[in-house]
Amino acid sequence: MTSLAASIRELADSADVLALAASLERAVVPALGEVCTLYLADAAGALRPTAPPSGSSVTALSSLYALETRPDRVAAGYDRIMRAGRLVLLAGLSDADLADVAESPEHRAALRAAGFASLALTPLAVRGEPLGLLVVGSLSRTRQYDPQAVALLDLLATVAATTLAAQSIERREAGLRRRVDELALAGRELAHLLNNVLTLPVGAVEILLDRSDLPADLREILVAAASDLAAAEGHIRAFHQLTRGDTSSDESSPPGHGR
Repeated sequence: MTSLAASIRELADSADVLALAASLERAVVPALGEVCTLYLADAAGALRPTAPPSGSSVTALSSLYALETRPDRVAAGYDRIMRAGRLVLLAGLSDADLADVAESPEHRAALRAAGFASLALTPLAVRGEPLGLLVVGSLSRTRQYDPQAVALLDLLATVAATTLAAQSIERREAGLRRRVDELALAGRELAHLLNNVLTLPVGAVEILLDRSDLPADLREILVAAASDLAAAEGHIRAFHQLTRGDTSSDESSPPGHGR
């Protein structure tokens, strides 16, 4: 296992869920077990493994992985452990142990077929919010998890949960930035469109105002219309500048109606 400090840095620097799962595997294999799987809740709220098994355990775990990635809730026992927020250590898997870990008979059979001799299931949570489950298993021998191993599992789970929360925030921020960019682009396009739409009305009012034979009441209406059109142009110009990030007060403030 790499040094603890290096493992913590690698976990914290993980760019996505798959990288985090790989970092966790490097941190605990083989010191705490031969198998390390990170489970996260899917859109329906059920836990699913984030990545297929790797290394020498692929054959033994392939059927279990295929079962746990199914859309039905075969991993409901894992879900209960995650939400309870309590580390579960199984040194030797009795029928009672398997019944507590896996509610589905099919899931229990798959765990038996995988050949686990012991399991450590560590919930991942941030501020009481369950995020996932770290499962470390031993296939070669039954492991007795001493206080040092428990402390290490708890520390890794804490860092992993914090990293997952940070990744979620980064994804939301990236989505918001994309949305802001889309709205800014739409705003600029709308400003150009409105400017084009106003060209004819503005020109028509100016032509009519140049006439000397207009009745006084009609001229008053046209002057008011010209003032409103000029104000609209000012608002559009200010909006266009705002979408471009120009916050200069002089040009971005739209003129009044002048009536």
